[in-house]
Amino acid sequence: VITYKVLLTLVESVLSEDPELYASLQMNLPNI
Repeated sequence: VITYKVLLTLVESVLSEDPELYASLQMNLPNI
């Protein structure tokens, strides 16, 4: 089972490698 915290850590590591994706996500998910 993948917990939310593990998933969030994985997402953060990917976003740190791909700032363009991070910017896209911020526009789509303004509440994060």
